[in-house]
Amino acid sequence: KSIEKNVYGFIDGLLTYNVISLRGGLCAADSSARSGWLRLHAKSESFITTCPISLIGVRQKDYHYSVRTKMEFEPRALHDKAGMVLFQNEESNLTIYKKYHSEGNFLTVESNVGGQNSVIAQVMVHQDILEIKFVVREQKGELLFRYEGDKEFHLLAENIDLRSYSTEAAGGFTGCILGIFEFGNHNVSADFKYLIYEAFAICTYGRCNSGLGIVSPFFCDILFIRGENMNQSDIMTLKKWINESSNIVFFGGAGVSTESGIPDFRSTD
Repeated sequence: KSIEKNVYGFIDGLLTYNVISLRGGLCAADSSARSGWLRLHAKSESFITTCPISLIGVRQKDYHYSVRTKMEFEPRALHDKAGMVLFQNEESNLTIYKKYHSEGNFLTVESNVGGQNSVIAQVMVHQDILEIKFVVREQKGELLFRYEGDKEFHLLAENIDLRSYSTEAAGGFTGCILGIFEFGNHNVSADFKYLIYEAFAICTYGRCNSGLGIVSPFFCDILFIRGENMNQSDIMTLKKWINESSNIVFFGGAGVSTESGIPDFRSTD
C-alpha cells in the first residue's frame, strides 16, 4: 500500500515554486506555446556542456518515491532526445528518453556512471505521446511506460542499481534532480503535460503463526518472530523477506538469547 507523503512538480504545464532548473534551463521552458503543456526547446546536445541545459526538475528528498511525466515528442535527427532523467552530476545520471532511428523511434534507458555510458534497455515505440514512470525503493529502481489510452504500464527495466547516483559518487546521500529534458536540434521541441514526484511509505503486513512481520512507514523492516511453533511456511517467508531486504537489523532480548542456550546477564549462574 502506498501512503502519500509528499507530491510536487507541475501539472498542465504550470510551473510551481519547488521546480528547479540546471544552468539556466528555465529559459528553455515555455508554458504559453501550447495550452496545458510545458514546452522545452533544445539548448544543447548533452549534459556535459557549459551551455544552458533544457532540464527542469525537482529535488529528490526520499528513499521511496515515484516520479512520472507525460510527453509528446517527435525526434527528427539522431541527436534529438527528450525524456526523464535522474541527475546526480554530468558524469553520473540515468536517462530514459525517446530518440530517432531510421527504422522507427525508440524509448531507451541509458546509464552514465563515471562518464561511461551504457544502454540498459530499449524498445521501439509507435506513438508520439508517452507516459514515463520511475519507481524507486531504496537503491533499486524500475522504469515503466505506457501509451495514451493504456490502463496498464509496460515494464521497460527493473532492478536498476542506483547506488552510483547517491552514495559513493556523491559522498553520501545528497539526493538527485529528477526531471525532464530535451536535447538536439534547436528547431525541435518537446511538450510535457506534467511532472509529478510522489514520496511514499511501503506499509505491508504479513502474519506468521508465532509473530507479526511489519514493513513500517519508516522504511525499516521489523520482524517479530519466536522460534517455537514456526512451520516451513514461516521459515520460507522469513527467508524471502531477508533476501528482498537491503538493510537488516535484528532486535533481540533476553528471551532470544536464553532460548538459544546463551545465559542472560541478570541471573546469578
